[in-house]
Amino acid sequence: MVLENGILKEATVFGKKIALKDITYIRKTKEQYILKTADKELVVHIKQVEEESLKNLDNVLANLDLPAEKNPFAVS
Repeated sequence: MVLENGILKEATVFGKKIALKDITYIRKTKEQYILKTADKELVVHIKQVEEESLKNLDNVLANLDLPAEKNPFAVS
């Protein structure tokens, strides 16, 4: 996964991408994060992301303007 200019994208040639500002719902499981917009879904496989990058992603997701019930990273 690559996060650049508010866009999260898979690090492959034809990888999916999603704008952080468009995320409406986040689901976190033991193995993945599922990020949803009105018309897209992007799955982040935790084991495929470096530990430091995952910490940065967690921080970015925690700061999205979403209600706590739609964002497991939200800080109360």
